[in-house]
Amino acid sequence: MALMVLASFVRAALGPLFSRLHLDQRGQDTAEYLVMTGVVVAIIATLVFTAYSGALDGLIDRLGSFIDGVDFNPTD
Repeated sequence: MALMVLASFVRAALGPLFSRLHLDQRGQDTAEYLVMTGVVVAIIATLVFTAYSGALDGLIDRLGSFIDGVDFNPTD
């Protein structure tokens, strides 16, 4: 019983705040573009780092070896 009273009190106290946060979407587009830009920058930075460190060549070689070892037409 006390838990239900506490839950209703919290809902009454925080309800207007949550509804205002849910309806107020100012800046959401900007935040989404910043996140997408950050992901793209991280991918490009990783590719540049691996290209200059020589790790990209090793990765491509390992992938090629793995693909050569895969039997795409297994005969049982």
